Order: sequence, then structure tokens, then C-alpha cells
Amino acid sequence: MVSWSEIERVRLSLLGIDNAKDPARRYKLWLSNGKRYVFDGKLQEVEKLGRIISREVARHKLPHLLEAYQWGERLQFGPLILSQEGMSKGKKLVPWSQISAVCVCDGYVAIDQEDETQLWPLVTVPEIPNFFAFIGLLNYITQNKVLYKPIIIKKAS
Repeated sequence: MVSWSEIERVRLSLLGIDNAKDPARRYKLWLSNGKRYVFDGKLQEVEKLGRIISREVARHKLPHLLEAYQWGERLQFGPLILSQEGMSKGKKLVPWSQISAVCVCDGYVAIDQEDETQLWPLVTVPEIPNFFAFIGLLNYITQNKVLYKPIIIKKAS
């Protein structure tokens, strides 16, 4: 048995989404003790299980992330860093005052800056560990300016 607090991060992978008729989802869990678990299409209703795990991890992590943010810590989500200064990827920082919205659409994260959608930081959702915690923190920081359209994968008939 694993408690929610033992899960360091959860990450979604989409397998075969570009060329397969039946793309599969895989969820990877990293625990604080170094153990790793993978859930994939071999498990019945893996998508439902993955969403539940992702949301519960976010629910347990978000209060700590909010506190860390308020104390001025830089919080890393894969290639993106959220800080009181703004959102950064590598050396490129976009201050919160210049971000009118954060768009999560078609599996990518983009920002609306000065009424123009920027491809930066062009990061895919699977690159962002603890994605739902990331979205929750972004909603707090931007005062609910996150436009979120989840990926809908339709299986070929």
C-alpha cells in the first residue's frame, strides 16, 4: 500500500498518438523511497485510474506548493519553473504581469502575451510532472486565467 504523501510525482505518457489508431496512455509514479510504478493499457480502465491518481496527488501537493510559492521558492515542473517573478523555461522568463492567460490546448502549454498566443514555452503536457498540481498552482498565481482544453483521444472504429 502506498499513501498519497509518498508519491513524489506522477507523469502521463501518450504512446503511439501520432501514427496508431489506438493510442495508449501510460502513467508513471515515482515514490519518495525511490520506487517506480508504471500503469498502462494492460490494466483495465488505466485512463480512469491515472486521472484519479493525478488528481489526488495534486490535491495533496497543492497546499505545500502554494506555501512554497508564497515563501518565494522556485517550483519546477519538468522544463518549466514557476516563481513569484513569472514562468520560465531555461533562461527565458516571462513576468506574470505580461501573461494575460496560460493556454493548455491540444496537449501543449502556451501563453497569451499582449493579446497574441505565444508558442513559448511550447511544452507538452506529458513533459510536466504532477500536471494537475501545476494547473492548480497556475490558476492561483494567474487568478484563474488558465484556459484548459484536455486532449480527447478518439479510438478508431
